[in-house]
Amino acid sequence: MAQLTKNGWPALRSLNLSFSRLGADGMHHLVGGLWPDLMHLDLSNNSLDEEAMFLMSDVGDKWPNLETLDLSKNQLNAGAMVHLIKPKFSKLQSLDLRHNNLDFMAVSEVIKGGWPILKKIALSRNLTEDSCHLLVKEPIANKIEWPCLEHLDLSCNALDARAIQKLTKGSWPWLNTLILSANRLDAAAVSKLSKANWAHMRYLDLSGNRLQADGISKLVKANFRKLEVLKIADTDLDSSAVPHLIKGRWSKLLVVDISFNEIEVNAITSLITADWPLLETLNMAYNKLGDEVGLFADGKPTVWGVNKLDPPGRWEWPCLKVLDITKTPAIKSTSPIVKDMLQMALK
Repeated sequence: MAQLTKNGWPALRSLNLSFSRLGADGMHHLVGGLWPDLMHLDLSNNSLDEEAMFLMSDVGDKWPNLETLDLSKNQLNAGAMVHLIKPKFSKLQSLDLRHNNLDFMAVSEVIKGGWPILKKIALSRNLTEDSCHLLVKEPIANKIEWPCLEHLDLSCNALDARAIQKLTKGSWPWLNTLILSANRLDAAAVSKLSKANWAHMRYLDLSGNRLQADGISKLVKANFRKLEVLKIADTDLDSSAVPHLIKGRWSKLLVVDISFNEIEVNAITSLITADWPLLETLNMAYNKLGDEVGLFADGKPTVWGVNKLDPPGRWEWPCLKVLDITKTPAIKSTSPIVKDMLQMALK
């Protein structure tokens, strides 16, 4: 690391040091680099802690044009966040803090960072309900102004309806990507989410939650008219969810992922009537579709009638490019233990 900074490279713009075992010792040498044009810095997976961030607290003048900073999968805590906000990276647009040890106090420090043109922040595996409350307090009270925020990753945080209610108070007029997968969301949480004033929403991931059909009935009421990607895989959906799903006024929808659910073939005849004229990708893998869904010789997907004699339904999505109807393979082993292991692997 010492040799790296000695080489100079004053025009350096991007530096990836992930999995480099930096620690505090490596950071001591790294901060000696004088790179005024540095824009992208990846320090993920380096066991960085509070001491390492302390060493980084004076690099603002050395890296004044930093736009992207990846600090995911380290050992950062509240003390580390105190030092992170000191450099005042005024041009920072993307900050990745996934998989750290951030708690309520750490998040309270993060929001003091300012970063007036921040567009993307990832806080997966860090937040609590109270932390969400901090994110959306009045800007004056918390000195937080992220008016340009477009991408928010809050996956794997055990967030519930109360947290979502607080989250939707966030004044982020340009928010277009929201990742809430693998939380504790249910129909009540989706009801809160549907009331958010995020008219530019294009990418929404709610996979790995317990939405069920009731949750979908609430989701379609949201004012997400520009939605392009909807991921609701593994959300406890059955065939009763489909009539609600097709009511979504998402004329710009490009990708729908409803894999790993319990949807049966009798719901497909309703699904194919959805008004999604631009749909390009539909993932229905690992549902309960049986043998009634297949392809004609011309390559267009079809749904056969129950007695195999009825005219098949045709999927009239002219832009469709990718269709995944992978079926759950039969498990032939008679051992209950082996069956359980295979079922878990499929999930």
